[in-house]
Amino acid sequence: MGVAAPDDLVIGLAIVIGFIVVVILAPWILVGAFLAIEVLIVVLLLPLFVLLRGLRIARWPVAVRRGRTLVWEESVRGWRGSRERMRTIAEAIAAGRVSEVVPEPPGVS
Repeated sequence: MGVAAPDDLVIGLAIVIGFIVVVILAPWILVGAFLAIEVLIVVLLLPLFVLLRGLRIARWPVAVRRGRTLVWEESVRGWRGSRERMRTIAEAIAAGRVSEVVPEPPGVS
C-alpha cells in the first residue's frame, strides 16, 4: 500500500481523458458523418433533378397565397408554363377575377 506508481497515474489519466474525448467528440463525429452522407445524396441526385426539370418531365408548383395562408396550389409542366400561369393568375387577381383562376373550395357557395 503505497503511493501509486507514475505509470498507473498516467494510464488512469489517459483513460479519463479518453473517455471525456469520446463522450464529447462522438456526437460531433456522428453529426458530421450524417451531414456528409446527406450532402453526398443531394449532390448525386441534383443532376437528375435538373435534368427532369429541364426535359419538362417534372412539374413546377404554382401557389396562390393570401398573406401567409395558402389559397390554391397547382402543378404546371415546364418552367415557361409555370411563368405563364403565374402571370395569368396575377393579372386575374389584379382585375378582380379571382374566381376564374382559383376555384372555390368544395362545400363553399
